[in-house]
Amino acid sequence: MEDNNTNIDELIKRLPKDYAKLCSETKAIERSRVIKTPYVLIKLAFMYMLGEYSLLQMSVIARLKGMGDFSDTAFMKKFGKCRKWFEKLIERIKPKAIISYQKPEKLRNHEIIAFDASVVKEKGKGNRIFRLH
Repeated sequence: MEDNNTNIDELIKRLPKDYAKLCSETKAIERSRVIKTPYVLIKLAFMYMLGEYSLLQMSVIARLKGMGDFSDTAFMKKFGKCRKWFEKLIERIKPKAIISYQKPEKLRNHEIIAFDASVVKEKGKGNRIFRLH
């Protein structure tokens, strides 16, 4: 469990600086009765997502580590309220598009849903190259 906590602390350091403010804005924590801070909530959430712990185990771990005293059901409800917060965090973390695609004129009236081009090299003696579009 200690290695996992070290990884989680490293992950938290890489979050956007305003992650606590986003927690309040998205109402992941409305009243800080049981889970006091955004740091504790995100740490518990990461422990749950990255570990192999049940909800019941999470409530025991939180109690033993002094992170909160709550039931497994209470943690499940609190974790469920984190969705919008996580979406905002991911929105800020994910890389921005690098390439801007300009549609060819003949496709202007069509909606492009996906575009892919792959090159597959045949193994063996033939060494042929296939281009998939």
